Amino acid sequence: MFLFLLIIVISFIGQLIFPWWIIIPIVVICCGLKADSATSAFLSSFLAIFFLWLLTSIFLSLQNDHILSNRVGEMLGLSSGSYNWLLVALISALPGALTAGFAGVSGFLLRKFFSNN
Repeated sequence: MFLFLLIIVISFIGQLIFPWWIIIPIVVICCGLKADSATSAFLSSFLAIFFLWLLTSIFLSLQNDHILSNRVGEMLGLSSGSYNWLLVALISALPGALTAGFAGVSGFLLRKFFSNN
């Protein structure tokens, strides 16, 4: 739980200043220092960035009454329903979450590699 919150807070602050890919070094360092296993590193990183990007997407979509999200959903071929914007938000959170999950495992494995040598 600590790792999850640590990644969310530092990534949120980092993404205010730097590009989206700042999550990779943040997650590698956090999981390299605090993760107990490769599974916990992946899950903590994946879920932290998934929720961060999902909440950010929803917040930004609320500001324009979901107009842009609904149009993107139509371009993706999603049914034009009243919750189309939420599906777009869920889909847009996946690439960052997968990237963070694999970066978290990489951080854990780097620590394990260097501690064995």
